[in-house]
Amino acid sequence: MKKEKRLRDVWLIHGLGDSPTVWQRVRRGQGFNDYRFVKPALPGHGGADPLPEAERTLDGVARWLQDAIEKRGHPAFLVGHSLGGIIATLVGSRCELVRGVVNVEGPLLLADCDTTKKASQAKDFARWFASFRDSVKFHSSGAPPHYARSVARADALTFQAYSRSMVDLVKTGVISRTYASLRVPTVYFYGDSGDGISKTSRQFLEERRLPTKRFRGAGHWPMIEQPDEFAAALRDALASMHPQEDSSDQGVSTAAPSSRPARRSSSASLARSKA
Repeated sequence: MKKEKRLRDVWLIHGLGDSPTVWQRVRRGQGFNDYRFVKPALPGHGGADPLPEAERTLDGVARWLQDAIEKRGHPAFLVGHSLGGIIATLVGSRCELVRGVVNVEGPLLLADCDTTKKASQAKDFARWFASFRDSVKFHSSGAPPHYARSVARADALTFQAYSRSMVDLVKTGVISRTYASLRVPTVYFYGDSGDGISKTSRQFLEERRLPTKRFRGAGHWPMIEQPDEFAAALRDALASMHPQEDSSDQGVSTAAPSSRPARRSSSASLARSKA
């Protein structure tokens, strides 16, 4: 009897105000046939319910995601964009099922937190957020077309709470230290145009000789700006993160991911890629 091929879980984690739509150009047909993509809508995003107010921090959403991964029970590779890179870093530092982290433009230093600093410091946040939602509708904002639709569905208080939490964790050095000390394999993806990560963060990565992939001419959204190059780089990164594992390290379920991770009230969807 032919043994069923076991796939590896790759969790694609979107950024602040975004949704799983940001990963629409990352498809199994691009040479990812050995992987199963899991694309969660984070709490308060993509129409998903927010976390309870007391848990509405990046640590809270990291616990939410860790619960979801542990409920599936399979080894996982984490690919996080922007805020998702911070979440992947936090989960990767504490979840034994994580086998590797690909951080895509995740803030490392305060110079990377321009939008979240403005959000966290706004005296009239409701007015600021309404203006922000309007601004990303225009090409001049640098945001891809889908982002305006995603941020229109994001919960305003969640956006504010995550912004404040991000600034606090980055400003105190928690995120940069945690990322640099991860025990699992890592690769940091960044664009080198003006809206990519700061020069100070690039220097931080270089000084510590942390593995990186530079997307020349891309900015904050390399998976959208350069989808083919991004797919090739992601294939290489994932391949470098696992040896020839035995079957015990490749467990997979044919069931769709649960929409209600353990011990969390959020009803955020965990949509599996159909591509």
